[in-house]
Amino acid sequence: MVTRYYIRKGDRTTAGGTVAEGSAVMHCDGLPLAFEGDAVSCPACHSTGKILCDGLRWPKAGPDGRQTALSDDLCLCRCNPLPRLIASQSTMSMSMDGSPADPVVQRATAHVYAPSPEAPTAAPSAISGSAGTGLEQSPPLAFSSNAASSGDAVELAARGVSEDDEAECHTQYELDMETCNAARAMYNNPAYFLACSQRAFERYQQCRGY
Repeated sequence: MVTRYYIRKGDRTTAGGTVAEGSAVMHCDGLPLAFEGDAVSCPACHSTGKILCDGLRWPKAGPDGRQTALSDDLCLCRCNPLPRLIASQSTMSMSMDGSPADPVVQRATAHVYAPSPEAPTAAPSAISGSAGTGLEQSPPLAFSSNAASSGDAVELAARGVSEDDEAECHTQYELDMETCNAARAMYNNPAYFLACSQRAFERYQQCRGY
């Protein structure tokens, strides 16, 4: 069992950085919850990074389609290796079946996400929180075995997801690609961008039920 805690505005990173943004509507113990893409100031590299979700988590996201930030997620700044987020509260958490030594997590510490076989997906088991926000309460999107063949690309938006869910998946994919493009501009590293964009597409396909 892996337990990770929600990140809030003002939480720190392993490099001494501070989460500078948070949700205007979702809170935990009076402080705004942070989401993927929120800004993080980093004094170690003198830059403003962004939260990059990493590791085991529930696949569903918050009201605007972004993943909630959790302890041990990454700060995408100029530091190498990337700093990780540290939660300052223990009342709102997310629990999953799986191992913290997941290969995806190990690759993240190398700063460059090298393409490799997809790691096993954790099976969400529980979520708790005194804030009662209802985040991440929905089960993973289902795969439909009755979907049309891959050749019928016009009529088939996704396997087992509604039109609204498809739009939400696409919005998340665009956010992921914005993060990849920001990383490419920051690091000028084509290999990093290719691996990041590949991971974004894999997440998009998983969200759509493929």
